Amino acid sequence: MTIGHTRLFSRFPRHCTAFLLFLAVAFQTAIAAGEIIVKDGESIAFLGDSITAEGWEREYGYVRVALQGLEAAGIKVTPVPAGVAGDTSERMLKRLDGILAKKPTWMTLSCGFNDVSPACGWKVGYEDFTKNVTAILDTCGAAGVKVIILTPSLYQDTDPENETNHKAAAYVAYLRQQAEQRSLPLADINVAHRTELTRLKSESSPRKTLLYDGIHMAPRGNMMMAACLLKTLGLTDEQVAKAREKWLAAGYRRPITVWRDMNVRQFENAEAFAAEEKIAYVDTVLQPLWERALAAAAKAAPPHADMESIRKAAQFHYGKDLDALLDGAVSIKDLR
Repeated sequence: MTIGHTRLFSRFPRHCTAFLLFLAVAFQTAIAAGEIIVKDGESIAFLGDSITAEGWEREYGYVRVALQGLEAAGIKVTPVPAGVAGDTSERMLKRLDGILAKKPTWMTLSCGFNDVSPACGWKVGYEDFTKNVTAILDTCGAAGVKVIILTPSLYQDTDPENETNHKAAAYVAYLRQQAEQRSLPLADINVAHRTELTRLKSESSPRKTLLYDGIHMAPRGNMMMAACLLKTLGLTDEQVAKAREKWLAAGYRRPITVWRDMNVRQFENAEAFAAEEKIAYVDTVLQPLWERALAAAAKAAPPHADMESIRKAAQFHYGKDLDALLDGAVSIKDLR
């Protein structure tokens, strides 16, 4: 046992120390053996901020994709959603007891983003961050809850080396250090995010970001996070690929009236098309299609037709035009 482990465990009673050491050895043994460390029938609490909240609330969110990936591998777990928008390590610590009261077997800890984000009005300094994380891990360990640490994703990833991401480096390093010292599973989202951006750049992909607003995950960002987490849990590349296929078929919804129901695969096609045409937002592609379809439906409608019937007809034309656009049968210029 290292000096770091000795200092860490010295604050616990002897029986707690033995239990934590047992968990640490069990984690490492299972991961080294290529086993999935989460077992059928267990439960996982997902503690985090708005990225984790959306990861559960959205059908294509990383939490749901990870659960689907486990289920495809024959492991059904009970989720305990615990992502709250705007949360920092301090706020997560304050509500930790309520989460542990639900007695999860596992807990993912995703913190650090809001602690440094300029978009957050209650940022947390590095020293306080380390105290909060230490307290969270100590409390979970004493409660017998197994923790999987997630490093934070990038802020404004079109410029990965911006000031905020540089400031976050110390926070990321501390999370890695804690995972190593305590022999806890680490899903290094920060590295996975950078790796995916590098891959997209090397392939000259029209996509330049995994975020939809500089902070939160677009569909591809959610898949990046889910894949990183699933591999940390012990799933193989083949098993992660199965999760990806389900993810592509997941429904993609946006609170914009012109969006028809579509799946992630169709959204990705629309997003790629917009990027190739140097169109900043996918909505800019879809809005003219809807206006065109609505005008055509109104023109073809019988006299005194109600608006609802016109909208239904427009939806049909809109769907045909969008399919043709995404399939490459027509260009955006043909549909204007």
